[in-house]
Amino acid sequence: MSVLVFCAGVIVWYFLSLVYRILHTFQGNDSGNLQKLEFGGALILIWTATIPSAVLLLRNQPSLQLGYLSAFTIVAVGTLVDFLVWGSSIHASRSIFPYACVSLGLLSLIPSIHALTGTFESPPSLAIHFGRVAMWNSLGAAFYLLRPLERVGAVNDWRPSLYVMHIVLAYSAVSYSRVILHTVLGYAA
Repeated sequence: MSVLVFCAGVIVWYFLSLVYRILHTFQGNDSGNLQKLEFGGALILIWTATIPSAVLLLRNQPSLQLGYLSAFTIVAVGTLVDFLVWGSSIHASRSIFPYACVSLGLLSLIPSIHALTGTFESPPSLAIHFGRVAMWNSLGAAFYLLRPLERVGAVNDWRPSLYVMHIVLAYSAVSYSRVILHTVLGYAA
């Protein structure tokens, strides 16, 4: 079930990002408030990527698993609602978005850190790979926030930093899904 939630999260993120990009193409700067949809999709992606990690890495500790998933879901949904519904302007949302991603991203690492500090003979590959996904996504986000090609003036209206970040997110989602699938199949056997 957690694998399906992750797949749905990837699809929702991709769809919301695509909808915003299409509307931005046709409406131009008038679609600024719709950028919250893309931001919301990224927050949903963080939330749904964490669920399989928590379910699979904390499977031997059901109370801890339930407590973590409940608390993380409350924080993620609260952040999402606060961001989409109560956010006053797109400018405020743009300034808050990186902090919302960082806070959810750090909270999402808790099951991996717990699994890596456990008494396993070898560290779980899911925990290691989730750490890699977090690292690559952080580098992609940092590249987008720095916008080196846009600041130098190498491109006019094109935003390659944004597209690099999207490619990193998509690649991370695909590689993470392979590790999730191998982990689930390993537990089923």
